[in-house]
Amino acid sequence: MKQLSFLLIIILLISCKSTEKTNGYGEQDTTCRKYENNITFVHNRFNPILKVVGKWRELSMNSEFYVNSKNKIAISNEKNEVLHLIVAKHHSCKLCKEGNKDMLHKHDPFLSSLKRKIAFWKNYEKYSIELLETNDENYAIYLLSNENEKRTVLFGLKNETFYDFILLNSKLEKQSQAKLLMDSYILN
Repeated sequence: MKQLSFLLIIILLISCKSTEKTNGYGEQDTTCRKYENNITFVHNRFNPILKVVGKWRELSMNSEFYVNSKNKIAISNEKNEVLHLIVAKHHSCKLCKEGNKDMLHKHDPFLSSLKRKIAFWKNYEKYSIELLETNDENYAIYLLSNENEKRTVLFGLKNETFYDFILLNSKLEKQSQAKLLMDSYILN
C-alpha cells in the first residue's frame, strides 16, 4: 500500500508542470496560473478559465482597485493598468425554454441588461457614457468617466455567459483600450 501511494505521489509530481502555475512575470500567484503566447489564463473562480491578452498578475491587496468578491477578479500589468473580470451565467427565461418565439424576440437578454447598465451609470455620480464599439447583438464597449475616474468596459454575452471586462487606470488611447478588451473577449 505504501509503495502504491509513493508511486502516485511521484506520478502527480511529474505530471504537474511548473509553468501551469506561473504568470507572465515568472511569479506564482493564485489568480493567473498560466501564461503562453501573450495570453494569461485567469483561473480562480471562473469556469471555464478566462483568457486575457497580455501579461497580467494577481492584483495586490494594497491597491485601491483591489476587490474581494466571489464574482469579480482584479488583475494588473506592468503599466499599472487594472482589469476587473466579471462572469455570470445567463439563465434563459421560462417562455424562451417553452419555445414561445414571440417572447424570445421581445426579450433580448443582452440588450435589456445593457440598457439597465446604461441607465444606472447615467444616474450615478455624474458619469458620462461614450459608446466606442458594438454589434447590438452580443457585445458593447463603452467609456465611463467622471471628474475622478475613467474606465473602459466591455459587456458581452457569449454561450449563455455574460462577460464584464472593466479596464481601469489605463493611459492608452480609447481605441487601443477597446481593442485590448475585444481581443480578450474573442479568446473566451
